Amino acid sequence: NGEVVTVDMMSATNRVARYGTTAHAALVDLPFSDSHMIMRLALPHGSIDELVEQLSPDLLNEWNTRMSPIAIDLYVPKINLKTYYSLNSALQSMGIIDAFDPLRGNFSEINNESQLWIDSVIHKASLDVTEEGAEAAAATAVIMRCTCSTGVSDYYRPIFYANRPFLALIIDTITNSILFIG
Repeated sequence: NGEVVTVDMMSATNRVARYGTTAHAALVDLPFSDSHMIMRLALPHGSIDELVEQLSPDLLNEWNTRMSPIAIDLYVPKINLKTYYSLNSALQSMGIIDAFDPLRGNFSEINNESQLWIDSVIHKASLDVTEEGAEAAAATAVIMRCTCSTGVSDYYRPIFYANRPFLALIIDTITNSILFIG
């Protein structure tokens, strides 16, 4: 919305990193220590919306071919993202209906003394990037009920501040799988 926000920045000068540029964005890979995982930052030449619209498997593969080690100066905001999602709707849209119904849920293999059903399935993830390195974590929990009470889920949506928006991807370099994109 044009508001100016101050953020903590980190920098590294003359750092050797895999770097590349395309028609859409400047790219840099930051490795996780002792791991085959990397964090790829994509700073769009245009708007972040245009870059997101262009995302495709072909574009992501092109990015891989454009990267090579080079000494660069790097200025990146410290990142601290936390997110919380309810997966109830997604699971129900995939056909898992009875498990969420107090009358039709059948979890007798877990506890045949009381009627159990799934109240909620939640997923939490976090990403912290500082000068010391990056740390990512994720967990999913299934909350079951055996009474008629229901819980209220709080939704937390991350807000990412930078001098201009960019994408951050966590990639497994062995399988070339994207584990996180934001």
